[in-house]
Amino acid sequence: LHYTGRGAPYPEYDFETRNFVAWKMKSWESGVFEAEMDLKEAMLTSDLAALDRLLDDNLLFVNHLDQTMSKADDLEAHRLGIVEIDRINLSSWNVEVIAVEGRPNLALVTVDAHIVGSLAGFYFEENLRFHRVWKRKAAGRWQVIEGDSS
Repeated sequence: LHYTGRGAPYPEYDFETRNFVAWKMKSWESGVFEAEMDLKEAMLTSDLAALDRLLDDNLLFVNHLDQTMSKADDLEAHRLGIVEIDRINLSSWNVEVIAVEGRPNLALVTVDAHIVGSLAGFYFEENLRFHRVWKRKAAGRWQVIEGDSS
């Protein structure tokens, strides 16, 4: 499954009903996109409970400053207000879902993001490309296990 920048940059998402309306997707495909939208919202609001749910306990993330961060580091940065994100615009999605033994267990997501916010009190506005590896966990829940931004 690949979604690239042709046509709509990603499936049209109705935030009120929490449904994708532009494409008909299998439930596990929409699950990856729903997890991405939930992650975006959690980053914007510094929702620690949502971030805790969406990030794997063993997460390793290398940011655009070449810093390796764990789940604990990310949660702490949001909790202390070190990172505050005001706006995220996403575009140019590429998603590949990998099935193991006939069951979709991994999703590789690449997405471009225009992000505005502050880091340690300093304003930033960046165009970044995110790569995330999502793993399907118990009860069909998706969690980020690895990622980077550049």
